[in-house]
Amino acid sequence: MDIKNKLIIKFPFLSLKFFSGLVFLEIVNKIFDYFIYPLVMYKLSFWNSYFILLFLALILNYSLLFLYDYLKKDIFGFEKIKEIKKQRSGIWKHIFKMGRISTILGLSFYDPFLATIYLRKPGFAFCKKDHFYIFLTTLIGHTIWLVLWSPIYLTF
Repeated sequence: MDIKNKLIIKFPFLSLKFFSGLVFLEIVNKIFDYFIYPLVMYKLSFWNSYFILLFLALILNYSLLFLYDYLKKDIFGFEKIKEIKKQRSGIWKHIFKMGRISTILGLSFYDPFLATIYLRKPGFAFCKKDHFYIFLTTLIGHTIWLVLWSPIYLTF
């Protein structure tokens, strides 16, 4: 194995596929979080926007999960995170030491799709528990984002 492949295995963020996967995910998230959320909240009442945005977030996260499973490649580096977590060394030891609930809450706020991948079993197979995971993480993340954007109702 040459040095380039060894580096990519050890540091998956050096891979072009990994980088392009993260860029794609960040673009989708930014559009949804900073354009669609405030726009829908501005146009609709609080509860209408809550349920409509929850539905849209579920569609988006299911779509990303099916794309992730369809490609059968870890283009986001999430499976590697699970492997690092098992090693319990370095800075990752401190991140995962916070506990499962705080890790899930933090990941759900950052990206419910990432939290779902974190919770599911390794691999690219959709199982029954994934429906629960994606709904739970989307509900948590969506509620946090809606609370963060709620000052829109106070100003208009």
